[in-house]
Amino acid sequence: MTVITILQEAFDISANHLLTQGEPSYMDGSTSLCAYRGENGKMCAIGALIPDDEYQEEMEYKSVDDLFDDYEEALPSINQLDRGFLATLQRIHDVQPVEFWPFHLKKLADNNGLTTENVKGLKQ
Repeated sequence: MTVITILQEAFDISANHLLTQGEPSYMDGSTSLCAYRGENGKMCAIGALIPDDEYQEEMEYKSVDDLFDDYEEALPSINQLDRGFLATLQRIHDVQPVEFWPFHLKKLADNNGLTTENVKGLKQ
């Protein structure tokens, strides 16, 4: 599988997840502390890429860089992905208002030579 194929698959999963969920994933009733796995089954852009059997609660409150540094062996599902790409996905979820998610996801796709054809709610 090529790098672009892996990025495309990760983008499709994460973008579809965010746009379907339609709101951020927060921890413990907070509206400012984003969570890989939050309340009511919500997940952030990166959390959607981490299978249940790889997720550890201790990962919360860590950046993508910290995940790679502290859990690289425990996260084979994402350790082959580019940190910058994942960090951008994380910032889209954590920093951007929900109404701007489609714009920023489209920009991320364009900047990485990815298509948006498999993402519901994003135009090609």
